[in-house]
Amino acid sequence: MDDLTANVADNIKRLRQARGLSLAQLSARSGVAKSTLSQIEAGSANPTLGTLTALGGALSSSVPELITAAAASREVLVVPRGSGTDISDDAIAGFLVQSTTVQASLLEFHSLTLKRGHSEVSAGHGPGAREHVLVVSGSARLGPEESSAVVSAGDYATYPADGPHVWQAVKGKPAAVWVVALYPDRDA
Repeated sequence: MDDLTANVADNIKRLRQARGLSLAQLSARSGVAKSTLSQIEAGSANPTLGTLTALGGALSSSVPELITAAAASREVLVVPRGSGTDISDDAIAGFLVQSTTVQASLLEFHSLTLKRGHSEVSAGHGPGAREHVLVVSGSARLGPEESSAVVSAGDYATYPADGPHVWQAVKGKPAAVWVVALYPDRDA
């Protein structure tokens, strides 16, 4: 196996495992067949640029990051604005900026813009899930449906995310927020 193939195999497997994803989950997120992913991670397949782009998006990584030898762990990871996996819909424009496992839990970092005139109720993320939100600009109604609160620019809020919870820009303007979400392992 050549260096490039080895880099791709190692990086995809490392990033998939760091995000707590199975091959099936990465397949669903990226649209790349599970059998193809298995071959890529084994170093027995040469993925196309389209496949690398899809995998990079699903893993919040760029194609250059997938083909380059893994960086030393002491380097600073900078994720430029607008990078990551696009998780936008009608109510929210946003990116999953980074995710990592912490013991048996998944930790995700989101950068979201809540669009004015829209509201969304997110499904619960399982027992013990919790979200931490810093409002960067504007104001937003956040939290469990029955006890949501309006949080303004500069404010921090945290709430259980194990049940349905509200995301809504208020006061007629979009709201920009940073979210750190902790999802404990449901199988533990």
